[in-house]
Amino acid sequence: MEINIESYLSEQEIKDIVKDELRAMIRGAGKDDLQRVIGNVSHDIVVCLVNEHFDEDLQSLLKEKVIKQINELSSFTVFKTPDAWERTPAAPYHLMQKVVDGNQHLIQARFEELVKDITLPEDFQFDCDYEIRQLLMGRLFGDNWHKEL
Repeated sequence: MEINIESYLSEQEIKDIVKDELRAMIRGAGKDDLQRVIGNVSHDIVVCLVNEHFDEDLQSLLKEKVIKQINELSSFTVFKTPDAWERTPAAPYHLMQKVVDGNQHLIQARFEELVKDITLPEDFQFDCDYEIRQLLMGRLFGDNWHKEL
């Protein structure tokens, strides 16, 4: 069912209703809405001021800072998961997870390859976890893997 409001109200009556409702909405707006509006306006003012004063010196400074950040990237910063201040993981983390998930068969095959050739020492009675770890890490990273930690 479609109702044409103009069949019941004049253009001036519609305008008056809109004005009244707008006034009521503004009067009823809480402190949080007022703070949100002030925050948005102040953000816009700051952005305009930055744009006005973004000269060659600031462009050069920004370029230096970006290059410094790039040079300081590490596997921790690129592949890290979200912490208390971030809502999502870094984009490379998503890609890494996708590649790992898509290559489970390679991981399984490599694990089987490493395990099938393991020769257990004769004194393998009590310290199974330690020995398995030593053997696997040695196969994956070489015999001196523990010296690099």
